[in-house]
Amino acid sequence: MNAHKVPTTYYKGWKADGYKNSFYIFYKDNIDKDGVLKSYKKSDKITKEHSYFMEKDFYIIDFTIEGIEYKLKNEITEFLELSGYKINCPDNLSEEESPEKVNIDSYDDFMYYYEDINLWCISDSTGGKVSVDTFIKKLNNNIFTKVGEIIEHDYFACYLEPKWNNVKKSLQEDINLLKSNDNIIISNKKDFLEFVVVQYFRLDKRMEDIKLALKSVESIFQSIGISEKDLKRNNLTSPKVYFYGLLLDAARGNKKKILSQMDKLDKNYSIDILEAPTGVYYLTSTNPLVISKKIDDKIEEMLFPVNNRLCARFKIKKFPGECGKYDKQIKSEVLRINRIIIKESEKIVMSNQKNIVSML
Repeated sequence: MNAHKVPTTYYKGWKADGYKNSFYIFYKDNIDKDGVLKSYKKSDKITKEHSYFMEKDFYIIDFTIEGIEYKLKNEITEFLELSGYKINCPDNLSEEESPEKVNIDSYDDFMYYYEDINLWCISDSTGGKVSVDTFIKKLNNNIFTKVGEIIEHDYFACYLEPKWNNVKKSLQEDINLLKSNDNIIISNKKDFLEFVVVQYFRLDKRMEDIKLALKSVESIFQSIGISEKDLKRNNLTSPKVYFYGLLLDAARGNKKKILSQMDKLDKNYSIDILEAPTGVYYLTSTNPLVISKKIDDKIEEMLFPVNNRLCARFKIKKFPGECGKYDKQIKSEVLRINRIIIKESEKIVMSNQKNIVSML
């Protein structure tokens, strides 16, 4: 299954004139060259350019994600009960040379002996032997059916992404009667912040940010069901379990972690809405939320292009209750933002224009 790292509803803000579902891609190391026109909806064949903003099996949740088993108690329990498999394994605590075998028929047993899975003896309901690889493959398929599809379909496709068009429309309406430097009240702030937060966490570059935090904050692991003992035994530092756990919780209706991040953004940052002058456009990339100013470890400012005409600027609040501003930018200010977006991008940037030299 192919999926976009950033939704097509976002990419529509950079649709090239005269095309239905395409924008221009520019390589970061050769930005002066004309852009490569690519359909952002084409997913049946991933080309070199598509691979930067689209990824195969992006939503697949399986046991290649270190620690994900801690989020799947119900799914693993159900699989063990309904699959008909009989599993036993040598007791890994036994000091005997030939330890007795224990039956694995519950989630707790599964977790306890999982590190010895290659020693498991598995048979089906007829007594036929089942390889560990076959067992894991069927378990993974079952898990994806149960939870992988609800992340893509229920949370992204049916809930979050359709809201983005309304967010863009409301932001435009919020600024329509404003003059530059007027205070702005973002009427649809909740939906806007949720979209921004999810884009921040779903990107590969942010995984390292999460990883550093997880090393020092054990309580985050514990909040997803990992005991201190399990944490030390398994050395779980993979940020992917937090990322996919966050999405899985949201798809199941528990958005506690996402709401917490939204609250932090709202409390700590004011949000300016910037508008480009006629004839100049903002760029974007596969990294929509860009850190534009950082002092030591403190993020002072972030940019989030909304479409080719609007850009949100998150600024650390100088005082509680500080309100964001509407800013009708001049050309040089837009060019400065575009250079920052290029600098902070991974490999490519996107535009509605075939040539962007004049916008740098």
